[in-house]
Amino acid sequence: MPPLDEIRGVPLIKQIDEALEREVNNRVRAQGVTLAQLQLLLKLRAAENGVLPFKELERRCSVSQATITGIVRRLKEKKLVEVIGDATDGRVKLAQITAAGIAACDDAHEHMDAIERRLLSGLTDIEARLFLELLRKVGGAMKQPTD
Repeated sequence: MPPLDEIRGVPLIKQIDEALEREVNNRVRAQGVTLAQLQLLLKLRAAENGVLPFKELERRCSVSQATITGIVRRLKEKKLVEVIGDATDGRVKLAQITAAGIAACDDAHEHMDAIERRLLSGLTDIEARLFLELLRKVGGAMKQPTD
């Protein structure tokens, strides 16, 4: 194995990310959703009453207003979300997950579990736990401001 200062993790992480995205998209395509749409549905599913303002979805999904608007529009066409107005501020749009959207999330969880089992299949239980803990640490470090 090369010395640690010669190992470049970013290309490896990118390869894994691309492979996972392909696999998730292939598996959820049968449900008629994309990974980006699924991520938004999962955020709504986790929210109180399954409702979030578009602005909060932008923040949680780390995408622009135009992107959220497009994703929500496509999910609305598929009857997976509804768009409602805020009772206290008519200018605020809220996305609410529907029963069909909840069902899509439930199906997606089964796919995600299968993909995660595949991802970790080459590791022992101890290695898998360590790998996940290290991913959390790396993810946390990436959220810190840069110098």
